[in-house]
Amino acid sequence: MADLKGLKNKRSGIAAYPLTESDIVAANLCMQEAFPPGEQFPIEQLLRFAAGDPARSWLDLWFLDQQFAGFTYTTKVPGDADRTYLAYLAISGALRGKGLGTEILRRVTAENTETLWCLGVERPIAATPEYAARTRRLRFYARNGWIDTGIHAIDCGVDFELLTRRRPVPPGTQMDIIKGFWESLAQA
Repeated sequence: MADLKGLKNKRSGIAAYPLTESDIVAANLCMQEAFPPGEQFPIEQLLRFAAGDPARSWLDLWFLDQQFAGFTYTTKVPGDADRTYLAYLAISGALRGKGLGTEILRRVTAENTETLWCLGVERPIAATPEYAARTRRLRFYARNGWIDTGIHAIDCGVDFELLTRRRPVPPGTQMDIIKGFWESLAQA
């Protein structure tokens, strides 16, 4: 595990930590490394979404000893202040496997322990080229205390499993969460 004492974040909208053009380039490259093409979203657009409603959406770029390490994008579910959706957690390829994902996940969810944290992970399907990567993602979240709710949904042609922490999600909310997230992106 890497020494994580130098792990810091820059949050969109915080003037003390302005994001630079090189930060944005690094985050876009990380997006391309971490997610299949159908799940990629330009960082510039996520920044606009976060700027449009900073009380509800956050884009954090993470740095380890001033080197870009990854990013997270979280959003409150529209109309439900008790649910927060972790839409993206991405770690730079060169830094994976060093405990950064675990530490960033811990820090992000520690900011609001009362909320119901949710995220969608691509369902592993054995006949697909993404099977190994999807299985690794599910194991990563399981090691970090996330549980499969048994709720699944297809969004943009991708079959997702809804994961959460500590408490069950009522049936039927997976589509509400994903639909609310994507609708909020479209409105920004």
